[in-house]
Amino acid sequence: MRLIENKSLFSAKRGAVSLIAASLVLTISTALASAFSLSLGQNKDGKPDFTGKWKAESLTKEAGEPPIQPGSEKEMIEVDHKDPEMKIIKSFEELGRVIEARYTIDGKESTISEGDGATIRTKAGWSGKRLIITAQLMAGELKETWDMDDDRKTLIITKEFPDSRLKMIRWKMIFKRQ
Repeated sequence: MRLIENKSLFSAKRGAVSLIAASLVLTISTALASAFSLSLGQNKDGKPDFTGKWKAESLTKEAGEPPIQPGSEKEMIEVDHKDPEMKIIKSFEELGRVIEARYTIDGKESTISEGDGATIRTKAGWSGKRLIITAQLMAGELKETWDMDDDRKTLIITKEFPDSRLKMIRWKMIFKRQ
């Protein structure tokens, strides 16, 4: 066995350059993948993009008894979101009911026409990364807070509505992206 080997200086330099190049390629690809993954599901301001089909997975009552019909907890939402425009189609399979709403997310009031000729005054605006939608109903103001989980596969909608004693009813629905 030789204790001292004559190694080619050229092969040592080539190995070092190969190692540096591989490390550089790995670092750049990691940075690009990270930047791309952060941009998915968000617009240029870092606000979530709610576009997609969402299926209700659970309903949690936080305060009071939510004024919803049986079957409403199995809601499906289809969202087309191109900020500041947002179109929502809510369907309730068990109720055979579909509701379509369009919002401009700028905090200005707009109206939604119901099938029976009634109109609902609404506003939609951002509060940080949360979307706040309010609707003026005959019984009071319904407030929805839309929040997307970090995985961008979970949509949490919290709804608040005053009851007849002016106490707040609050419930939370968890939706999963389909």
